[in-house]
Amino acid sequence: MTPPVASSLRASSERCSRPFADLTIRLYLEDPIPGPPLNEAVTSFSVLLPAGGAWTHAIFPITPSDLTVLQGSAPTLLSKTTVLRIFNGIVPDFPPERVSGLLGVDNIQAIPEPETFILMAGGFLLIAARARRRGVRSR
Repeated sequence: MTPPVASSLRASSERCSRPFADLTIRLYLEDPIPGPPLNEAVTSFSVLLPAGGAWTHAIFPITPSDLTVLQGSAPTLLSKTTVLRIFNGIVPDFPPERVSGLLGVDNIQAIPEPETFILMAGGFLLIAARARRRGVRSR
């Protein structure tokens, strides 16, 4: 399973028709390598960033059920994603309406799932048990 993506975002933007518009941020994922993309999807979840607002912490869940598939298969896409784009889109569609603006992004990171922590704890327990057995044998 693919971990969610967390980031801090802020926006200031301008549309031709009205200055300082808010942005509705989504993620676009595709697998274009080695050729044209066979699988494409956008996040169903979006984050509203008020123009000129403060930093907003956002977590985008990324599982097959959290994506709107544009082409292909979400599970296949999540195992082969090579492009991740942040875009402004009120509806989960791509390509979006063009917006001239500035989007600040800081500290993008994948968040481990609970299963990862359980597996890691199990590994540490196994290592501790083996070390303890070796300590008992050497005495």
